[in-house]
Amino acid sequence: MCFKLLINRFFIFICLTLSIDSLCVATDYSRIEDLLAPITANVRESIDSDTSPGITFQAIWKGEIIYAHHYGLADIEKGTHLTPSTPIRLASLSKAFTAMAIMILADEKKLYLDSPVYTIIPELRRFKNVTIRHLLNHTSGIPDYHNSEILRSYNYDKKRELRNRDLVALYEKWGELKFVSGSRFQYSNPGYEVLALIIERVSEKRYGDYLHSRIFEPLGMVHSMVRDNPDVFVECSALGYRKSNNKKDQWIVNDEHWANGILGAGGVYASLDDLRKWTRAIRTRSLISEEMSMQAFTPVELLDGSTSNYGFGWVLSAIKGHRAIHHTGSWVGFRTAIAIFPENDLEIIVLSNSSSANPTILRNTIAEFLLKELKD
Repeated sequence: MCFKLLINRFFIFICLTLSIDSLCVATDYSRIEDLLAPITANVRESIDSDTSPGITFQAIWKGEIIYAHHYGLADIEKGTHLTPSTPIRLASLSKAFTAMAIMILADEKKLYLDSPVYTIIPELRRFKNVTIRHLLNHTSGIPDYHNSEILRSYNYDKKRELRNRDLVALYEKWGELKFVSGSRFQYSNPGYEVLALIIERVSEKRYGDYLHSRIFEPLGMVHSMVRDNPDVFVECSALGYRKSNNKKDQWIVNDEHWANGILGAGGVYASLDDLRKWTRAIRTRSLISEEMSMQAFTPVELLDGSTSNYGFGWVLSAIKGHRAIHHTGSWVGFRTAIAIFPENDLEIIVLSNSSSANPTILRNTIAEFLLKELKD
């Protein structure tokens, strides 16, 4: 049965199975596994751990893992299983790392968030009013080359994996702003790809090297790296997969893509264990100043006085009625979801190397029951 269908079915099943009375009892730490047993059972039943890609997830409360499971294979051909230390492509969860790198540089006065982007990236000189802050919170209005004919033509002509500098160079002569910068929100992968180039030009380091030296290494994220080249091998990493269109039980590797070399909006690999260190760093502000953190996690005010619920690399909106800092990711055969609940001291991380998976539903389902159960 389709992984995605099963995930949706187990959500309905859990809602019918778990009684309200069981959620109102004062928290017994040892009862968490029992409370979430229907979730565990349905995920386990939806995955053949010996023949299919899988999913790995954790819930962390007050810094301690209170719920974690890992099912399926990281590499079907080799028969290696997913584990908490398996590096997985994060897709758009990478944006938070890009934003963090920019904030570190801003804290060090190496750049200013309200500076026009063209002062660092002259290729954007036609968009003089676009600032770094606009790129961070998706309010720049720069056009999206990913859906344009110019990008398709460029790729077909060059017959090679593109890089950020190649795409950003398109802006010298192509495209117009979609709206006045700062006037509204529009999710923009190109915006974060420009940010990655800013990191490289200001730091004079490759994007991946900067993330390693300023984020991964200080936090002890030993299974994290940036894959910016098809020849780069991420040790013990998961491959992405999709279901075969022709054979019901066959999985096809869905990992390589000509856009894999474009960084900033994606490109980061990390393990579940490493992301636990990452969420704790976000909570404790161990990498940036308190003032910078406040800017990152405050909804941005638009020109008309309304607000957008996207901060710097994170969505800022409620999940199941509780304030949350969260994001999802989807690229080739990978699906990811993460959420931090600051007032509840709870973090939930879900990673999958199957394009059929829906980590967002799983994350939110786990959150719904834990948020009702956990008490100080």
